[in-house]
This record gives sequence, C-alpha cells and structure tokens, in this order.
Amino acid sequence: MKALIRIKESCGLTVISTKWTYKEFDEFTIRYGLSEPVITKDLIGCWAKTRENDCRRTFYG
Repeated sequence: MKALIRIKESCGLTVISTKWTYKEFDEFTIRYGLSEPVITKDLIGCWAKTRENDCRRTFYG
C-alpha cells in the first residue's frame, strides 16, 4: 500500500482519499483475520458489505 501511494504521489496525484481507503481496508483485513497477503472474492464481498454508503463507482475506485 505504501509503495502504491508513493507511485501515485510521484505522478503528482492527490492521495489523501487513497490513504484513508487503504487505512480502512487494512483495519478491515485485520478484523477479518486475513493471514496471507491475498485478496479473494470473498474478502472483497465482505468488505463491500461494510461500505454501504459508497456508490459503485467509489467502491470500484
């Protein structure tokens, strides 16, 4: 996550919302009990359920 943020910053992009989203996702994966750095369809489905206020475009981003 940190590397992706650095890449976006080096391209001149504003990353404040990316940082918050990554922080929230990281906290979710800890609660979820993720033990391997693998993103599965089930993991994303469970996370999507916690993002009920996000529109599809926001969640996709």
